[in-house]
Amino acid sequence: MAKLRKSFNRMVEFFREVRGELRKVSWPDRHTTGLYTWVVAASVVVVGAAIWVIDVGLSSLLRLVIK
Repeated sequence: MAKLRKSFNRMVEFFREVRGELRKVSWPDRHTTGLYTWVVAASVVVVGAAIWVIDVGLSSLLRLVIK
């Protein structure tokens, strides 16, 4: 029983510390969050397109080598 109480007290202390740390966080405003979302989406599209172009190019090269 004492071991269970100690574990519970440690868990409560952990969540108190988490709450304290979250109060220190500088959260971005709505505009900044939207801007970062667009930057990430654009980056995903650009990297995806680059991988697609490389894949098509290597596939074409491999078809020429195999024939």
